[in-house]
Amino acid sequence: MNTDEHASEGSPLVRAALYGGIPAACFLYLLSISWLKWGDLLVDTFREMQVCQLILNGRVLYADFNYEYGFLMPYAMSALCRITGLTIGTFIGLGIGITALTAFLVYRIARVFMDRILSAAAVITFLFVFAFGCYRYHGIFNYILPYSFAATGFVLFQLAALYGFTRFVLGRRSGHLVLWVAGLTLGFWTRPDLGALASAVYVAVALLHLAASWKSERRGQAVRLALGSLLPPVLGLAGYLMLSLQPGVAEGLRRSILQLVLASRTEEFTRLLFGLTEWKENIGGILGSLCFNVGSVALLAAGCVGVAGSVARKDFSARIFLGVASIVLVFLVSARYLNAREVQYRGLPVLLIAGIVVSLARIMARREVAANTARLALFAVATALLMRILLSVSPAAYGFCLAVPALIGYYFVLVQIPSDILAARGQVLARGLFQAVAACFFLFHLSWYWRASLLMYSQMNLRVTADAGTLVCRDDATTRRCL
Repeated sequence: MNTDEHASEGSPLVRAALYGGIPAACFLYLLSISWLKWGDLLVDTFREMQVCQLILNGRVLYADFNYEYGFLMPYAMSALCRITGLTIGTFIGLGIGITALTAFLVYRIARVFMDRILSAAAVITFLFVFAFGCYRYHGIFNYILPYSFAATGFVLFQLAALYGFTRFVLGRRSGHLVLWVAGLTLGFWTRPDLGALASAVYVAVALLHLAASWKSERRGQAVRLALGSLLPPVLGLAGYLMLSLQPGVAEGLRRSILQLVLASRTEEFTRLLFGLTEWKENIGGILGSLCFNVGSVALLAAGCVGVAGSVARKDFSARIFLGVASIVLVFLVSARYLNAREVQYRGLPVLLIAGIVVSLARIMARREVAANTARLALFAVATALLMRILLSVSPAAYGFCLAVPALIGYYFVLVQIPSDILAARGQVLARGLFQAVAACFFLFHLSWYWRASLLMYSQMNLRVTADAGTLVCRDDATTRRCL
C-alpha cells in the first residue's frame, strides 16, 4: 500500500536523518520549551498520583474508592511507583515513554498507508498539536503529564491494535495478530467504554473481510481474523470478572464505571461535546473546513502539475509562473483564514466517513480486499473514537486527544490519494513536488497552534517545589491563595 516501499530515496543514513531525526529533534525541542509546565497544580493533574498513593497504601481500586476508568493504568502506575518512588518525575517519565511510543506507532501505521515524507509529517503534527498542545487558560491536557493516563494509554493501545490488524491483513504474520488482540484487550482494561466500541468496530470489519474473502485463497486468514476479533471482548470481560472476585469490587465497578460515567455525561454535557448545542455554527465550520482543505489541496496539486510540466518541457513561460503563484497564494490565504478561525480539523468526520464509504464499496466489489480492509479499519476506528465530538472536532475540544488515528486518515485522504492519482496519470515529478509542497503546507499551519501553546506556556513562571518534585505553574492570585 505504501507506494515508495521499494523506491530509492537515498542512503539509509539520509532517510534516518530526514524521517527519524527531524521528528526526534521536534520532540526534544518541545520537551525543553515546555519542561515542567504541564498540567495544573490545582485542577485534576495530581489525581493519578493520589490514586497510586491509595493503592500503595493498601486501598482496593473500586472497592475503597471510585475510579471511572479501567483498572490497568492505576495498577501499572502503582507498580512503577513502587520501584521508582511516588514522584512527579515517575509520571513525567511514564508520559515521555507513552508519547515516544505513540509517535513511533503513528509513523509505523502511516507507513502502511503513506509515503515516508507524509508519515514523518503526521508524527510532527501529532507532537505539536496533540502531545504538547495547550490552547486555552484551563486547557491542561497534554501527553507528558496528563490528568488521565487512561486516555493516553488507551490511544497507545489502540494504535498498537491498529498496526497489528493492518499488518496481519496485508501480511498474515501471526505476531501481528497477537499484537492486535493484545492491544484491544489492554485498551478494554484501560477504557472499557471506548474499548468495547473499538472491539465492536473490529468485529464488524473482520466479519466483512471474512465474507469478502470466503471464496479466495485468503479464506483461512480471514477466519483467523474473525475468530481473533472475539478474543478481546472475552479477555477484557474476564479481567474485570477476576478483579471483581475481591470483596466490594463488583459493586464498586458498577458504581464507579457505570454511575459516575453516566452522571458526568448528562444530556446537556453530551450535546455540548457532540456539537448539537450550536449545530448550525458547527455545520458551517465543517463545510468551511472541507472547502479550505479540499480547495487548498486542489490548488496545490494544480500548481505542482503546472510547475512540473514546465520543468519537464524546459518551457519556463507563464505556466510555471501561474503554478508558483497558485502555490504561494494558497499559503498566504490559508494562513490568514486559519488565524481567524480554527477550522482545519473540523471536517475530519466527513473525510473519514467518505473513506469508509469508498473502502466498503471497493471491498464489496472484491477490489484489493486486503488493502481496503486495512483502510476501512483505519477510517472506522478513527470515526468511532471521534463520536463524542463529531460535530465539534477541534484541538481545544474535550476528547480531541483520541483523534490520533484520525490524523493518519487526514493525511492519507488529503495528500496520499491525490499523490497516487498523479502517479497513475504518469505525473511522477508532479507527484513528488506535490507531496513535498503539501507536507510543508500542513506543517506550516502548525505555527498557528504552536504560537497559541507558546502563549500559554509563557504564562507559567511560578516554580513550585515539594517532596514529590517540581512543577512550573501560572503565577496568578488563585494559585498563590491555594498555595
